[in-house]
Amino acid sequence: MGLFSKKNTSSEQRSGASDKLIIDVRTPSEYIEGHVTGSINIPVHELRTKVKELDIEGKSIILYSGNGKRSEHASFILKSLGVDSKNAGGLNDLTSKLRSSNF
Repeated sequence: MGLFSKKNTSSEQRSGASDKLIIDVRTPSEYIEGHVTGSINIPVHELRTKVKELDIEGKSIILYSGNGKRSEHASFILKSLGVDSKNAGGLNDLTSKLRSSNF
């Protein structure tokens, strides 16, 4: 299927590596239009409550959005909750990073 999917990925799927959790913080309609394979969709405005439902112990949290603004905000939200995360920027940024390295 590759790194980018136009298929809606279920929230049970994770990135290829079990030590990473890739979260798309865009709207569900944006996610359906295309997303990183294995990512889960949690819109930024739902992140504060939904993060409590995730198994994040020992995982590297990677956030992305359309252009990086919402993922930056999401990273701030998680930091305020004591959760470390990495803002990967926009969808195209993350896709490029995943293609070029073991991000």
